[in-house]
Amino acid sequence: DYLRRLPVGAGTRRDSPERALRFERYLASKRVIEQVLLAMGEIDESGLRGALEVALFNSGVRPLGFVGETVSFDSHAHEAETSGVMPDDPVVITEPGRRLGDGQEGFVLTRAKIRPVSGVDPASTIGEVS
Repeated sequence: DYLRRLPVGAGTRRDSPERALRFERYLASKRVIEQVLLAMGEIDESGLRGALEVALFNSGVRPLGFVGETVSFDSHAHEAETSGVMPDDPVVITEPGRRLGDGQEGFVLTRAKIRPVSGVDPASTIGEVS
């Protein structure tokens, strides 16, 4: 039903780019879910997190940054814990995100949480006199 509701190319027998992209995402999601369900059936609770990490990695899910890593702020990949962070500002990752796939081919599943490198909320210093 999901696939039937996707748009098809106008006047052609080929799928539209939107339909092809959605179908690829659908298949990727299906593979992740299958891997997670398989892992859940094979483990006890004490090893659940590790087994789920393996299942996600095997399904193409990759970490989006590492705790303590300094990067340039990108609103598509990062979620600021404070206000006033501007594009390309240096930030520190406080909690990694997740993406499906690598490089330009991948898409963000969950954004990494970040804070400014200085650790100070820029909005809290507005109006202060040095």
